[in-house]
Amino acid sequence: MKNTINLETQIDLIEDSNPGEAFAAVSLNPSFQWAKIIVTDAKANLNKQRIPLEEFANLIRTGLFAPIKMSEVGIPKTHKDAFGKPIGTIAQLLEEKEKVIALAALWKKERPDDISMLKDMYAKGNLPNVSWEISYAEEKQEEDGVNVLYGTSLDGLTVVSDPAYAGRTAVIAMAERTETDSEIDGENLEGGNKPEMEELELAKTKISELEAKIAELETAKASAEAELNTLKEYKEAKEKVEAEATRFESIKTKFSEAKIEKDETYFAEKKEYLLSLDDKSLDFMLQEMVAFAETLKKKETKSELTIPEIVNKETGKVDTKELVKALRERNQSK
Repeated sequence: MKNTINLETQIDLIEDSNPGEAFAAVSLNPSFQWAKIIVTDAKANLNKQRIPLEEFANLIRTGLFAPIKMSEVGIPKTHKDAFGKPIGTIAQLLEEKEKVIALAALWKKERPDDISMLKDMYAKGNLPNVSWEISYAEEKQEEDGVNVLYGTSLDGLTVVSDPAYAGRTAVIAMAERTETDSEIDGENLEGGNKPEMEELELAKTKISELEAKIAELETAKASAEAELNTLKEYKEAKEKVEAEATRFESIKTKFSEAKIEKDETYFAEKKEYLLSLDDKSLDFMLQEMVAFAETLKKKETKSELTIPEIVNKETGKVDTKELVKALRERNQSK
């Protein structure tokens, strides 16, 4: 069962002065207010909840285009009043120096008063805060009572007044295109902040590199699994051949112990059949072969009849008594 937990962060907005507004070559659309936010780290918040470093990849993968919400009647303490009231979306996410960083696009035209209020709060030193909405599949409690969340996904974030990560994170850049600059093609951005532009481009490049690395690792994993399966099949085939050889030698030994003589041609022709027999069936077969051999031997012995000399050598005549005696003995032996 999945639960939803709020993870908190701070948003630090750059003061909106003219011409002090920072610009970034992220979009030519003047309707967007761009904010680069450090959204979380791996430490516990005030609610004794923590997202470990190994879960950052899940937040980055699932948080793209997640909504940023805010109540229309000021900044609420909880999420309830902000449900269904988005003020922007998350455009990019990346991990940097054990923190998750988001590039947020706030909608100036849809929520102009709210965006102005957030920037005014920053100008007065009253930093707005954002609470994250995180779904997770499992939590494990550490010795200090902190619950570590696993199987996470980023559902969105909401501007709130009472964050659990207060003072720990902040927006490190904010940029937008003004209406007067909307027709510039990007080659000459008046008031542009080149270091910020370069930093945002580097962030996009790093994301592309990470995606390429993930693809490379997945390919290597598939190759390793295929090789492992091949080795496993070879090992199983080798073990089967060795087992059959051992088994066949034991069968030959049983033939020898039963004193049944068979040449190698017999064993070669009958190998597959003999290997298919279990020990009980093999022993029964050998007993039958021994019994058959003994019966055959007896028949061969009985068939050897000695005919007595029934012709008298002296007279040359048939000795009737000897003939009768021989016939009687023959009948008794059957």
